[in-house]
Formats: sequence, structure tokens, C-alpha cells
Amino acid sequence: MPESIYAADVFDEFFDDAAVFPPGRAPLEQAVVDHIARRGTPLARLVGPLLLPLDALNTAANLVDTSGEGPLRVGVVVPAGGLDTALAAAERVAPAIRVGGLELKTDDLDPRQVVADAAALTERFSVHVELAVAHIRAGVLDAFTGTDVRLKARTGGLVAEAFPSVEDLAEVITTAVAAQRSFKLTAGLHRAVRYRDDSTGFVHHGFLNIAVATGEALAGGDAAAVAMTLAETDGSVLAERFRAIGTQWRTMFESFGTCSITEPLDTLDDLDLIPNIAPVHGH
Repeated sequence: MPESIYAADVFDEFFDDAAVFPPGRAPLEQAVVDHIARRGTPLARLVGPLLLPLDALNTAANLVDTSGEGPLRVGVVVPAGGLDTALAAAERVAPAIRVGGLELKTDDLDPRQVVADAAALTERFSVHVELAVAHIRAGVLDAFTGTDVRLKARTGGLVAEAFPSVEDLAEVITTAVAAQRSFKLTAGLHRAVRYRDDSTGFVHHGFLNIAVATGEALAGGDAAAVAMTLAETDGSVLAERFRAIGTQWRTMFESFGTCSITEPLDTLDDLDLIPNIAPVHGH
């Protein structure tokens, strides 16, 4: 097995803590306490910022003990049209909270204008703009050229229609790779390998599928080949391919938001893909 796959940093800050978002919907106080408590565990280096909706920022700041181990690092999900409010809030909640990232929704706004607004902020924040598959097909990713704005895309939700097909997701990945634009993903990525949820009937993408598919795209694979990788459901096949691709995929696939840190890590543990981490189960 290539040693690079077991590099200490292969999954560093890969799992953004989206505990307060559905379907988990953890109470804000619990999410803050759990996120801070995780700093002292072997899993700390794998976890990215605590993701919060803009309207939770003030309350979260009141929950942080500023006499502790430094500020709470947060990424803020900003509703369409809420950028000015978010910038003011980021200053107001310091020093209890350090807003390191902004994730901008576009909804009915002109996505190109949202990208232009975001580009002015990248020296202060890591800024992602969420695009739909239709935006990707319309060439909106061209608006990112010459900026440090990053892409965010949705991979699931609370309704079946929120889950892109393997073909749609393959188009997002290959277009992003061709544009050399890194991306983060949100929603639905609960497990390493593609699966069907028995309780909802929804078919979820696997984040390991996406990692392998991204590596394949970087190696020149086309959308059809990437879609086939996204559709793979055999964990042993994926694990073998993952061990062979090295770590370049992380230059494109930055992270994803997950309402549970332990569930995705458990599924990696089952595939023996996190040997440098203390046992996940029970954390």
C-alpha cells in the first residue's frame, strides 16, 4: 500500500462540523460544547470549523468561554443577500468567535455578482459560493477566474430532488478540476461509500467515491468515467482504488459539512483507511 495514503494530513480538517444543520439539528449549545471538547481528542486534527447559520452567530458567541483555549473557529453559512449583515456580525462576535470562512448562497441572485462580491473578501476570509448544477452548466464557474473564491456544491438534502445524479455530480467535479477550482460539498455525505438509506429510500453519495472520482478527474478521466466511480457501491473496490491514487485529490476536494463527525469516520475505520487515528468508535 502506498505510504502516501497514510500520511498524517490526508484527512486533516476534511470533516466540517455541521452539527446544527439537518438532519442532525443538534442544539446550538451542545454543538458548541462538543466542538470545543473535541479539541483535546485524537480526532481534533480531522475536524474543520464549526459551521453555523448567520442567525446563530450572536448566540454562539455568548456560549464561548473566552478564558479557554482561544476563540471558536467558525464558518458562517450566509443566506442570499446577507453578506453585509455577516460582515458586521463577524466583527461583533470577536474575540469569542473567529469567523474564518463565509459560505454564500446565491438562490435567486445573479451568481456572477455574488462571486464578484465574494472576490473582494478573500484576503480576510476563505470564501465559498454555492452553485447549483445549472449554474455549472451555464458556465458560471468562469466568473471565478482570477479570484480566490472557491466553489461549494450541494450533494443531498431532505428531499430526493436535493441529491444530484452521478452524472450531474460528475459534471460538477470534472468542470471544477478543469478550471482548477477547489470545492467543498454539503449535505448527504454521511458515509464513505455510496448507499441507500433504508428509512428514507434516498441514495446517498459516498465521500470516498468522490475522493477517488476527483483523483480520476485530475488524471484526465472524463465525466463518464467519473460518474461510474461515483456509482460504485463496493467498499473494498473503492478502498483499493483510494490507496492507489495518492493524495492529490485533496488539492481539489477540500472538505464537506457533516452533522455527525463520528458516522463518516466510522465508515472509514471499517475500511481501515484511518490507521493513524485512535479508534473512532465510542468518541
